[in-house]
Amino acid sequence: MQYLDKKIPMLLQIGAAGIDGGYLLVGLVVLAIWSVALVAIANSRFNDSTTKLCWFFIVLFLNLIGVLLFFIWGRKEIYGHAPAK
Repeated sequence: MQYLDKKIPMLLQIGAAGIDGGYLLVGLVVLAIWSVALVAIANSRFNDSTTKLCWFFIVLFLNLIGVLLFFIWGRKEIYGHAPAK
């Protein structure tokens, strides 16, 4: 039982796994942004279904760069989306 008492707190520490708290926070923020972009693509109506599929794979494989490309250029291709003036 004493062995488990020493191991459980060590397993719960993020620093023990080699991940610093700052890197973990940045990673979670990037993961959240990436997930929001994929959900936005999946729920949007594009003029063409091929365009939707292309944007989905661009964001999926290029991660943060793909998200930036989608929010800069891809949002203009959504059906019924009025561009900002």
